[in-house]
Amino acid sequence: NLAEALLSKNKRSEGAAKAMGQIRDTAPVPRLIKALKHPRYQTRANAAWALGEIHDTRASEYILPLLKKDVSIDVRIEAAGALGKLKYEPAYKELVRGLANLNPKMREASARALGDLGLPQSLRVLEMAVEDSDKNVQAAAAEAYDKIAAEVEESGNADSVNDDAPQDPAAAPMPKLQINN
Repeated sequence: NLAEALLSKNKRSEGAAKAMGQIRDTAPVPRLIKALKHPRYQTRANAAWALGEIHDTRASEYILPLLKKDVSIDVRIEAAGALGKLKYEPAYKELVRGLANLNPKMREASARALGDLGLPQSLRVLEMAVEDSDKNVQAAAAEAYDKIAAEVEESGNADSVNDDAPQDPAAAPMPKLQINN
């Protein structure tokens, strides 16, 4: 059974975590949270991914430490994605830090997660990330920017984009970001 496989110390644990995410049932969430400390990095990564797919916010505080300090970049990438899907706002600063990571896949995952998180203050850092040297990061940052800008425009909450400066109510809608090639 999946619960037993998840606790195994072999490769079966990786597949069990992935399968639990595909099923999207909340029953295994406590086991998946425990799997975030599994000795196999791919099991930790799959458990983080699965918790993001299940959308159970109980897992958020357990995933954040993986984003901050797991030794595996694969785990940190999956943690970023899960925290974005879970809309876990305390992850914002770590996701912004991820945009400066040397690994382009981490920068891409951080940009996508910021888009999922949907915080208007992300627009400034995403605008800078569109200038990244990696085309995948550029595309993820532009997509995330456009997603948040559309949500801000739809909600009429443009004031939250830049709390330091007064907003002109007659200002034009936020433009879509273009990737400079």
